[in-house]
Amino acid sequence: MADRALLATRAYLDGSSPLLEAWRRYEGVVWRHLEPATLGAEERSRLLVPSALYGLTDANDAIADYRLKMSVRLKSLGVLAGYWKTSLSEAVAAHVGSSTLVDLLPDEHAGAFDFAALGETTTLVRVSFVDRHRARAVGHAAKAVKGVVARRIVREGLANFEDFAWEGWRVERHETGFVVTAPAP
Repeated sequence: MADRALLATRAYLDGSSPLLEAWRRYEGVVWRHLEPATLGAEERSRLLVPSALYGLTDANDAIADYRLKMSVRLKSLGVLAGYWKTSLSEAVAAHVGSSTLVDLLPDEHAGAFDFAALGETTTLVRVSFVDRHRARAVGHAAKAVKGVVARRIVREGLANFEDFAWEGWRVERHETGFVVTAPAP
């Protein structure tokens, strides 16, 4: 893993890294379940991706391979999430305008945004994923359902989201958005 990160960084720095649209570059569980290849370009443009290297991209932006996390602490900058906080918040506010912003971010990426400021200019809807004990849901299934939820929201909006169910996961409305709960084992 460290070798791949080092090679990717060297290629990025010397300009030899091939660029791919973000939706083609990212290949984790969330992205596989989101199925971005089956979305139109306009739908993909609504998928905003915080990046420790690029700041903010949408799923159509061309990016190089990289392995840099928001949780990395650089001596001169501090934790990257904090470094990006103002810039990312301003970029999202400009992109979204007065539209609804749906937050599906994990904690690492959420730390790169000033949600109080974003809530002043947009309707902010938070979606959290929890296990049956109401603790934060983690693991493959939680990532998979996040991709399925993102796809549903991009495709259909929030109007009928309260009836969402997938492989035992269920949604309920909450005062600041929605809670998606894992099935009982």
